[in-house]
Amino acid sequence: MQQPGPAGRTFRVFAALAMVGVLGLGALLGSLWLEHRTELTLPPPTGPFAVGRAIYDWTDDATLDTLAPVPGTKRDLLVWIWYPAAPGPSGP
Repeated sequence: MQQPGPAGRTFRVFAALAMVGVLGLGALLGSLWLEHRTELTLPPPTGPFAVGRAIYDWTDDATLDTLAPVPGTKRDLLVWIWYPAAPGPSGP
């Protein structure tokens, strides 16, 4: 039997790495698909205090966002504010 040369061994190593990569990608996509199909139900709030929530999207026109992927983008903040609220009927 003839031993494979360096080019043959390199090809086999790259082929094995490609197969491992394809299998890993398949496992990742399969696990993401299963996680996506799983329903998430949060536990009901406990405690004596009612809490309200407000969501705001603020844009600072005076400041450029230096970390934005597009240069010249204004700074943008998505803000959730949680605050004490009066008890009332439960929402969906």
